[in-house]
Amino acid sequence: MVDQRTQPPHRQRRSDLVRFLTRPRIPAPILTSAETPGLPARRTVLILCTLFLFTCSLYLLTYSGGMESGDAARLYDGMNSLVAFGDVLLDGSADRFPPLEFNAPLPALPLAPTAVEPGQMVLSAPLYLLARALPGFGLAHVTWLFNVLVGALTVCAFYAYARMLGASPAAAALAALGLAAGSVLWVYSQTYFREPLLWLGILLLALCVEHLRRHGLHVPALAGDAGAVLLIVLTKASGLMALPALMLMALPDLRAHRRVRVALLLVGAVLLAAALLFIASGWCDVVPGLAQRDNILARLRSIETAAFGYAIASYLV
Repeated sequence: MVDQRTQPPHRQRRSDLVRFLTRPRIPAPILTSAETPGLPARRTVLILCTLFLFTCSLYLLTYSGGMESGDAARLYDGMNSLVAFGDVLLDGSADRFPPLEFNAPLPALPLAPTAVEPGQMVLSAPLYLLARALPGFGLAHVTWLFNVLVGALTVCAFYAYARMLGASPAAAALAALGLAAGSVLWVYSQTYFREPLLWLGILLLALCVEHLRRHGLHVPALAGDAGAVLLIVLTKASGLMALPALMLMALPDLRAHRRVRVALLLVGAVLLAAALLFIASGWCDVVPGLAQRDNILARLRSIETAAFGYAIASYLV
């Protein structure tokens, strides 16, 4: 009698194969750009909230609320004037920034303009209004929390960008924590400077461009690109110097799907239009006081061209 344990299980293998081939096909779930098969959306939101709260707590350890420079005083005074009077004239700090002329026609006041982009003043105004509504809170002290919040949002956007580039959740979170604790973002969180908001706008623009590269034409991503460009222009117009690099990122792959190429070409058109708008605004002095600084065409005419040959030769070497 042959021992059944020594016989090859042909029938068992055949039945397993038939069961595998005839199993019901369950469609794979549609994953968003922030999700992967092992990371549900709820866990992604939990990680982002944890990063935001941790970064805010970290930056509040060294928070002082002190006015660190004249540039911050100018920006804060412009925001104060915007909330109180609807303009961006330097009335509260006129002793530090006196007007250039005193023969302005009435009813205009002889006050110097803020001469900076209004983006940060508009976005930080709710904190100023909140401080006015809460008794016992300093107006400047609460307003100086703005970059703490912006820095935390930048860390969250960096995590989302790292995830979209293919990093694992642990690696993306570790990189985001490194950005929060080991970069100049921590230093700028103690100030009222515009650089953190500018970095957030550039990072959001890169995030939306990468989303279009991977998923093709997507109206929310296109709207995000336009909003990020607007945020950059209204925060610090010099941030548009990052547009050439972002336009290279938006160049379509000829092997990509037609929708991807169309989406990236639209992004390139938005970035080019933003650059032309910046040049035109400086030329036409759209924002009073900015033409002297941001008139690119006037600056190009005043550049000394004698050293261009040496510069190009050294670059080629």
